[in-house]
Amino acid sequence: MSEDSVAQLEDVSDEDEDVVRELGFFAGYHGHTYFDKQHFHNSILTRSDWVAELVEGNPTRMFRSYRMTKPVFRPFCAALDNADRQTPWSPVSVEDKAAIFLYSIAKNASNSDLQERFQHSGETIHRHFYRVFDVACNMASTYLVQPATSSQLLQNEPQYAGQFDQCRLVFNRMHIPAYVHSEKAKPFRERTGKLSQNVFAASLHHTFDMQFVYVLLGWEGSAADSTVLAVARRKGFKTPPGLFDLGDAGYGLTTEAMTPYHGVGYHLKEWGQTVARPQNYKELYNLRHAQARNVVERAFGLLKRRLPILKQAPEYPARCVPTTSAYRLAHVYEEA
Repeated sequence: MSEDSVAQLEDVSDEDEDVVRELGFFAGYHGHTYFDKQHFHNSILTRSDWVAELVEGNPTRMFRSYRMTKPVFRPFCAALDNADRQTPWSPVSVEDKAAIFLYSIAKNASNSDLQERFQHSGETIHRHFYRVFDVACNMASTYLVQPATSSQLLQNEPQYAGQFDQCRLVFNRMHIPAYVHSEKAKPFRERTGKLSQNVFAASLHHTFDMQFVYVLLGWEGSAADSTVLAVARRKGFKTPPGLFDLGDAGYGLTTEAMTPYHGVGYHLKEWGQTVARPQNYKELYNLRHAQARNVVERAFGLLKRRLPILKQAPEYPARCVPTTSAYRLAHVYEEA
């Protein structure tokens, strides 16, 4: 054999050794990855343990984590369980399902945050979050009940006497930041340029805990207030004959909705910046209108302070923002 042939064989042999060495490296790497794989969701305090600890522990801990008190958590779970009996059996308890949902809207927690907190897979978190979400929203109509009479509080207040005797409730909109895919984003862009949903809600005058009695969700941020109100009328927001509700100028004046005068000072902060008193009946009407309707503004503010998910866009699609009604359902259920 010539020296050239021997050299060629040695080169081939070296190449084979390199290939074998690389194959061995990859085999070892993948063997370590797939056969010596470490468990991911293996916290000592797993799944129901943490939920049970909150249920049995200090009530402040539960309220901070779920924004729900202990006395209402168990009845809320029972109501969810009763409404969800048609679904197949699941190893995840109803308490865990409720906790996943409530913790998410209370903390604006991401799916990965919920995986770490509850030690479930991302798919399990996703499935149970949306299931509780759907059930809770369907239950809302049972507990969010509109009044059929006028507000006794306004009738008994001298400052409102003669103006709002037949007023039933107040309503307004709240813009909630929304996560929307780029191809669907345009309708959700409100006048400030941000992506949001237009949430319509009504509140009573005589409930100092500022609860809502009607909520309509899912409308794009660019939707006109009058359009959203018209849809609400078709979906159960009915003002009894002889009564009216209070709304801001964006909704338009009708026999069912009393709005402020255009071109006249209205917002309370405008009156707070001056010591001047109303100079005519229009200014006086607008001032009293703003004072009476302020309860719904305070209710929105309280809701946003309690639920960070309403102050910044979540990682979930816009469909998920109706957690507002689910949360108010939980609040109303506590008072039932």
